[in-house]
Amino acid sequence: MEDESPELVLRSAVEAAVRQVLGAGSAPDPCVVINQVMIDFAVRVAAVQHQLAAVAERDPLGGVALARRHLGAAFGHFSDGRAAEGRAELITARALLNGSGDADRSHEWSL
Repeated sequence: MEDESPELVLRSAVEAAVRQVLGAGSAPDPCVVINQVMIDFAVRVAAVQHQLAAVAERDPLGGVALARRHLGAAFGHFSDGRAAEGRAELITARALLNGSGDADRSHEWSL
């Protein structure tokens, strides 16, 4: 992962988290899956978190900054047991990182 840009690391971590969260509904205990998603995500982005913060500071309206806000909201929802809301925020973050013009509508699709 050392060769990857911080943005690519973040995008990859978000994509993996979305896949895990979407599969959580069929798990015997979805909360266990969600908790593991948060741990896995934190581990994947730990090495680039300072670089991501710098990118977000340089461009506060850019995809990385906006996605980080949605990720914070997602993990807050997950921590409070609101999986549907967390999933919506996570999907929105993914759309922002992928440059999708549909980022604003992703909440509608995931609830």
